Amino acid sequence: MELTTTYEYIEYIEKRYDNVKIIKTTPDKKALDFWKRIGPPSRVLRWCTLVYKIAPTLKLIRELTNKESPKLILYDGIRADESSNRKKLGLESIGKYGNQTNIHPIHTWNTAMVHIYAMMNNIPLNNLYRYGATRVGCSVCPFKSYIDNTILELKYKTEIKGYLDILENYAKNVGITSKKDIKKFINDNSWASRPGGIHLHEN
Repeated sequence: MELTTTYEYIEYIEKRYDNVKIIKTTPDKKALDFWKRIGPPSRVLRWCTLVYKIAPTLKLIRELTNKESPKLILYDGIRADESSNRKKLGLESIGKYGNQTNIHPIHTWNTAMVHIYAMMNNIPLNNLYRYGATRVGCSVCPFKSYIDNTILELKYKTEIKGYLDILENYAKNVGITSKKDIKKFINDNSWASRPGGIHLHEN
């Protein structure tokens, strides 16, 4: 569900740093297949995190360690100023799935500190930040800001067309008929408050 710019960045990092080993894993189905079947993810129904990040990663780790419940230490880049929930975590937290300890080394940093550290240590940035993105993650996400959605509209419209088609169809199911109102429904992230499957017209 990431943009091609992010996949290119990962490939670049893999080539640049000989001591970095990147192991990739993916779910069994493509993202668009899940969107069509389950409906778009929302702030209430965040099925995408479990299906696209957590489950494939746990499956891979179990295969690599040959253990059903291996002990894990996960280092990540989450920061306190990203959300109220992340603010509560501190420098260390217990993972929700499995026997996992999460370490958040830059938890107290702000955005400027991250970028200054990257420049001082010659760490390349994902080009999405250069385009003005405030966060890098799934291409179409219920948590995207207006700025991020504008960047998608201007630079990645062709790449995200499949997701936009599903959102347009969902808007019609909700009862929105005019093209102008459908566009507003999508651009304003009104779809992101979807509480259930009532408008999916699925069994």
